[in-house]
Amino acid sequence: MGSRMMQKRVYIETTIPSFYYTSSVDTESIARMNWTHQWWQEYAGQFRLVSSPAVIAELRRGIGEKRELRIALFKDIELLEITDEV
Repeated sequence: MGSRMMQKRVYIETTIPSFYYTSSVDTESIARMNWTHQWWQEYAGQFRLVSSPAVIAELRRGIGEKRELRIALFKDIELLEITDEV
């Protein structure tokens, strides 16, 4: 088995790219942005990152100049199939 199969999966939902590319400048938002950047740089590579087309669709409904940057974070993330069961 490859190491990718052995990795634990982490589901990336909408708040992660929203924190990563926040437009807010208050202290709490800046702290969340910094924590998100740190996690992405130090830990994301240790996991198999997954998400779903529903998250991408939600991000596409967003507004602001950072919308496309948020969506671009998903370029190497596996998108799970949305099934009737889900």
